[in-house]
Amino acid sequence: MINSYKNKGFLSKIVLVLFAIVVVALYLYNSFTYHLNVDEREHVYSSYMIYNGYLPYKDFFEHHHPLLWYTFAPFLKWFKNSPEIWYIIRVYAVVINIGILYYIYKIGEFVGINKREAIVASLLYLTFYAVWVGGKEFRPDSLGLLFFTAGIYYFFVYVQKTDFRKLIISYVLFFLSFMTMQKMSLSLFVMGLIILFLPRTKKNIKLEIWWLVVPLYGALGYVGYLYYNDALKDYFELNWILNLELSIVGRLYNRLLFIAPILVSLVCLCLFRTGNYYCRAIIILFEVQVIIVLWYAPFIHYLLPMYPFMAVLLVYCIKKLFASNTIFVLYGLMFALILRGGYLINSYDSSTLSSYVKMSRIELNVTNENDKIIPGDIWSGGLRKSALGYYWFGWSIALLDYKLFKRHEFPDLNKIIKEKKPKLIANNDAVMMGCLNDKNEQVLEQCYRLQLIDKASLEDDYRVSDFIYLRKY
Repeated sequence: MINSYKNKGFLSKIVLVLFAIVVVALYLYNSFTYHLNVDEREHVYSSYMIYNGYLPYKDFFEHHHPLLWYTFAPFLKWFKNSPEIWYIIRVYAVVINIGILYYIYKIGEFVGINKREAIVASLLYLTFYAVWVGGKEFRPDSLGLLFFTAGIYYFFVYVQKTDFRKLIISYVLFFLSFMTMQKMSLSLFVMGLIILFLPRTKKNIKLEIWWLVVPLYGALGYVGYLYYNDALKDYFELNWILNLELSIVGRLYNRLLFIAPILVSLVCLCLFRTGNYYCRAIIILFEVQVIIVLWYAPFIHYLLPMYPFMAVLLVYCIKKLFASNTIFVLYGLMFALILRGGYLINSYDSSTLSSYVKMSRIELNVTNENDKIIPGDIWSGGLRKSALGYYWFGWSIALLDYKLFKRHEFPDLNKIIKEKKPKLIANNDAVMMGCLNDKNEQVLEQCYRLQLIDKASLEDDYRVSDFIYLRKY
């Protein structure tokens, strides 16, 4: 009987190792083959501008919080002229996701699942569709989520051991998550309520309030830095007023993505009373994220903050519902998700990450660091400063900012080409596709459209290829 139990345990470990190898292999293959997202090119360029000493919001258009760019900018010392920069950003994203997996595992043990089940929860996170698509990308969402989940873990350690050093670490991590992604604001507010209603002594309450000075000083320091550089007004308008004004037509194209979170949400509500303090805190944070994405989720990566909690709670719910058969149910679920991952790989289009690296190599060979270019939406190329100036990306959003604040002159493409004589121009019209109607809504027709490049006028001064115009002199 004992030998039979040991054999089953050994077999279970082998199966878990095999699942881990397959899940990680699929994730890595997906990360280093699937094509770039336009947002990734945006954030790399923002890092490049910071590397060159420019200030976001004041010197170039952006409407995100800046910590991702500052953390990546030092790497450009080695990779700013490398066509492999697009592999490097995916390595950066992989490292971030490894951190998220680690803290999912650590949080799982607090919630009430064992170590093996916590490992399964981490692996499940990698198999969720939104993580599969958006989690591999170089974007603030994953980094902000890493800081937030790490902050939750260290706060749980503080609660368990009354270790105020861990409380300070958690506060710092929560602040860093906010500095990476302003979308974390509501989750941080809810986390504050969870802390507020935590049973503890008056001494603990005083120390928790006192150590709030750590993130407060950080915030004041950043505000002071922006004010000193005359960028505070730009920051507030771009990160808050502009984003609140944005009205993007369309929701997630696949509403089936909401079925699993809603089912897990309902089961968690039923099991809320049976969970410990840590489990209830995770359930509350998860329910808030479900409400957020049901209310507003125009893009797939908006779902990412929901999934670390869902991974842990999915395992927790299965354990409560299936008891001794927990691990077999989890393995069956993981097997189904792995099959889905294999199907997604086979359904990819022909545009791969390597094709962007090849385009980058061409563009780096025909330009130098002092050249300015006009990129298009399909452009991936080397890191060169955009001749478009302040409004250099996100045409619909940039146009909305111009209509609201007229911060800088809006680009006249033909005028820029005539005056600045960019070394390279993207041979496509995608850069002009953004447009807004009178209600500041992004639509595809019957709206103000940007002026197209007069390509006929380029023939004397530029050599034309399939995807670029290259200046002759």
